[in-house]
Amino acid sequence: MIFFKEIKALGTEIEVYLQDEPKKDFASDFAELEKVIVDFEQSFSRFLDNSEINHLNQSANIFSASDEMIKILLLAKNYYQETEGIFDPTILQSLEDLGYKKSFPFNEPGDANHDQSEINFQKIIINENEKIISKPNNLKIDLGGIGKGFLVDKLVNIIRAKEYKNFWVSAGGDMYLYGLAENNEPHQIGIQNPLDLEKDIIHVQVPEKGLAIATSGIAKRQWIKNGRSYHHLIDPRTGLSTDNNLLAVTIVANTVIEADIFAKTVFILGQEQGLSFINEYNGIEGLLINKGNKIIPSQNMSDYLIKGYK
Repeated sequence: MIFFKEIKALGTEIEVYLQDEPKKDFASDFAELEKVIVDFEQSFSRFLDNSEINHLNQSANIFSASDEMIKILLLAKNYYQETEGIFDPTILQSLEDLGYKKSFPFNEPGDANHDQSEINFQKIIINENEKIISKPNNLKIDLGGIGKGFLVDKLVNIIRAKEYKNFWVSAGGDMYLYGLAENNEPHQIGIQNPLDLEKDIIHVQVPEKGLAIATSGIAKRQWIKNGRSYHHLIDPRTGLSTDNNLLAVTIVANTVIEADIFAKTVFILGQEQGLSFINEYNGIEGLLINKGNKIIPSQNMSDYLIKGYK
């Protein structure tokens, strides 16, 4: 039996596909997943005025945080260190200054006036024992670079605990797939051509044991101000939209949070440094698509690509 449903949340579509024997209580299990999604959005969406992340951003120095907020920020701190500051959730002020104040799409570009010194995750102090977060008043956090991955991994853990034979979960294309597809063959995921989003440029085949996959690129979330194009992938070293030779980066990993964060990290690093990052980091592979629409795979990415790719 197959069950499929989607819910709008976090500015995107969150989709759940479950396949197993009819005796499974699909509707009840999805209701449990749906509650997790709704609760997560209520806490961590910066586009909801009463969310916990907005209360944190508006707080003066000391904030009493939920267990899940502490957990996410501790994970963010870990990835901030592993990427040597390339992944930095304190870019929110830059995003807002460049115009990204509302859920995309929007038509109110900002002034592009910002203080790069406001981007610094090291200024956040997390007291895990007392559940307290300390930060400067003017430092603002955006969990968009980690939130979807965190949520999908959480949903996957719930589904795994229920022992579904085959399933996949997607949050705006950040996916985890397990088992086999409906045709009893391995799942195949198309990677969009960033110059023609209606077509795929290549396909990834998912091993039955499961795989996380995420793509970051500039094809969808762009806006124009004073004749200049901006996008949401902020380089924390400049506080501006990343400007390099890449159109998109896809990462495969064991968890969606890793695939999501490292896709953004590699994109910001650019073609040469980004490819080196993938090849040196244990447990991930990926492919880069540059502005010439050329595909550049990492050292072992061919293991996941459909046969016939050269």
